[in-house]
Amino acid sequence: MKFLKSVFVLVLFFTIIHVNVKGQSGYNPLLVNEVLEENILTPPNLAKIELEDSLNPFRYRVGVAMAYEENLAKKELLQVGDHYLLREVISIPTAKAIGVYFERFDLEEGQTLNIYNAKMELVQGPYNQNLNEDGGSFALPYVVGEKIILEFSSQIKSSFDINIKELAYFYRGVPDASKGARDFGDADACQVNVNCSEGNGWENQRDATVKISVKDGGGFYWCTGTIMNNSNGGCKPYILSADHCAENSTSSDFGQFVFYFNYQGVDCNNPVSELAVNFKTLTGCSRLAQSNSGGNTDSDFLLVELNDTIPKNFDVYYSGYDATSTIPNVGGVGIHHPDGDIKKISTFNGNVTTDSWGGVKQNSHFIVNWISTANGFGVTEGGSSGSAIFNSEGLVIGTLTGGASICNNPGSATDYYGRMYMHWDRIGTSVDKRLDLWLDPAATDSTNNLRLSGTRRPCLALPASVETKFVEKDIFKIYPNPANQQINFEVINSNISVKIFNSLGQLVTEKNQVSRGTFTFNLKPGTYIAEAYSEKGIQREKFIILQ
Repeated sequence: MKFLKSVFVLVLFFTIIHVNVKGQSGYNPLLVNEVLEENILTPPNLAKIELEDSLNPFRYRVGVAMAYEENLAKKELLQVGDHYLLREVISIPTAKAIGVYFERFDLEEGQTLNIYNAKMELVQGPYNQNLNEDGGSFALPYVVGEKIILEFSSQIKSSFDINIKELAYFYRGVPDASKGARDFGDADACQVNVNCSEGNGWENQRDATVKISVKDGGGFYWCTGTIMNNSNGGCKPYILSADHCAENSTSSDFGQFVFYFNYQGVDCNNPVSELAVNFKTLTGCSRLAQSNSGGNTDSDFLLVELNDTIPKNFDVYYSGYDATSTIPNVGGVGIHHPDGDIKKISTFNGNVTTDSWGGVKQNSHFIVNWISTANGFGVTEGGSSGSAIFNSEGLVIGTLTGGASICNNPGSATDYYGRMYMHWDRIGTSVDKRLDLWLDPAATDSTNNLRLSGTRRPCLALPASVETKFVEKDIFKIYPNPANQQINFEVINSNISVKIFNSLGQLVTEKNQVSRGTFTFNLKPGTYIAEAYSEKGIQREKFIILQ
């Protein structure tokens, strides 16, 4: 639940190993005994890290950054059959897991990247040219264990750009194969898996909950977030979490956040291995709005937008919300990733009160007591920060800041959730200090959607053939840009729909079933976003109307 950071300098030396590798991806170039150069790094001082963590108990740090600058494009490719291969083997003794962070990650058509663990089990990939469209900074999900193997493959000997900038040394908060079946990850034993009977009826809320790997300078942290619906629909990939999770994260750091979807067991039992968890990931986001001071004196919220739309096959839920002043008197649940573990569920009854966090914003938080259920006594832990609390209707009413709940004393300790009522428009007046302008862009001066239902697929209102993928410039052209009052749209594909949003994300105007040709919009001065929907996909363009 809050944190500190440090960067550690590594000592690098080399050893030679022999690896028998397995074929995959429809070809078999890896069936060869190859001498690989293994880069063995000196691990950071774990005692020092643990001391730092003890002084910052509310930020759940799980890893630290290690400098590792390596441009794979400068290394020699090995021809095996009709493919060209390159492998990078990295070991950090004592690491629970290793993450890789790239300064540049740009692949061409016919090129792939696979990630293996020490057993040469394929744990990630194959990744192709669609993974990181801008070719800039990027990150991949961690790999459990002390060793990671990156394998680049190309059908032809051509250029690519894979430039590693640093590594994440995970020392806790990841699956530990040495533990028993009940303790898949590091979450305490009283926690209840979300697919136990306690989760019946909460499947939508489960599918809205995501695990977040937060990068904050030299530290890596677990938090939890919730996919949010908004009054315009359209599958906007908004994730709501807590400000204190990323209080010092830079724009570059946000670009390397990793989001884990469907990170959960299939039933009430814990999986025997993370390889049995059918999760999916997306990397990178932009910060849209946040409260003040890392959540120390206010309601503690953070809203981000993913860099990519959420693919349909992720089968997620876009959660609804309740931003009224109502205090729940029936009960509900919290769904979260304690200690970065698989998804857990905690249950409360109607005994909810309000208070401040930090003593400044009065009644900024809900105070919640958890109750015992059939399969345990769900509480919260580090990594649960930012997770949603849902009322009896399944609507988000708050996000977790912190608290004292613990398995050793689950019934008497309380947790504090920043209220949606405060997040909405009571922390600040600017667009980056309030939720209403993002979650309710359809609002007018006379209406405000303080309550909104969730939905499985809000963009289904678009033509069925439309994929939520941005294309370059083949649906429409816009000119002049900047323009004076009147902007021209040249429609290249017939039968499109066009929506115009202002800089606050509010829908200004729209046209449906537009045929080929040119039409105009007359708009007030400002910055706008045009979105056009066709059978080819979605095109988004920014334009400016001058004074």
